[in-house]
Amino acid sequence: DDMHYADELTLELTRYLARNFKTTPILIVVSLRPEEVKRPEAAHVRAFLDDMRREGVMDAEVKLQRLTREEVGELFWALARWEPGAEMVDAVYRLTDGIPYFVEEVVKSLGSARPAAGSSSELPIPAPIAEIVQRQLMAFTAEQRELLRDAAHIGIDFEFDLLLEVTGREEGQLLDLIDDFLRQGVLAEISSSRSDTYRFTHPAVREMLLRQVGDRK
Repeated sequence: DDMHYADELTLELTRYLARNFKTTPILIVVSLRPEEVKRPEAAHVRAFLDDMRREGVMDAEVKLQRLTREEVGELFWALARWEPGAEMVDAVYRLTDGIPYFVEEVVKSLGSARPAAGSSSELPIPAPIAEIVQRQLMAFTAEQRELLRDAAHIGIDFEFDLLLEVTGREEGQLLDLIDDFLRQGVLAEISSSRSDTYRFTHPAVREMLLRQVGDRK
C-alpha cells in the first residue's frame, strides 16, 4: 500500500519478487496515488514503474473510479449508520470528490452525533486529508502557493485570461507556473470554447487554500 512513499530498498525487494516469481502462483498487488508519483522526490518510484512496464512484469494497471454522489451517500450510511440527508451528502461529495478514503475520513471526523441543520456548508477537513494536501502544497514555493490561492478565489475552474488579469503577471511567467502545476497534478486542463481553462484536480486542495487565507485573517 502507498507505494508512492516507498524507499529504494522496498522497491528493490518488490522488483526482485516480481522478476523471480513469474511462474509461481503469487499475486503482488501494489497501490499508489498517481498525483503523488508526479512529485520530484518520487522520481525513483516512476523509474521503478517504467522498469516493470518495460520488462513486461506488470500484468495490469487498474485505475479506480471515484464514487458517484449516490454511492457517497450509501458509503456514508454504511459507516455512520445514520441518514445524512441530501445537503450533507452534497457537502461530503463536493469536498471529497468521491474518493472513498476521503469520504471515510470525513465521516469519521463527524462522529456519531448528527450535525445541526445548515452546518454542512463547511465540513471539517480531517487531519489525514489535510496532511496529504499540505504535503502536496509544500512542494511548491511561496510564490506558487500564492498564485494557487488567487486561482482558488476564482473558483474550482478558472480561465487563464482571468487569472492573468487578476494577478497582473507576465503571460510567459504565468504559463510556466501553470505548466508546473499541471506536471505536479494539482491542476488539469479542461476543454473550453473560450480561453484556456484549468481545474483544481481535487476540491480539497482548493478548500485548504481558501481556509488558510481565512485562518490568517
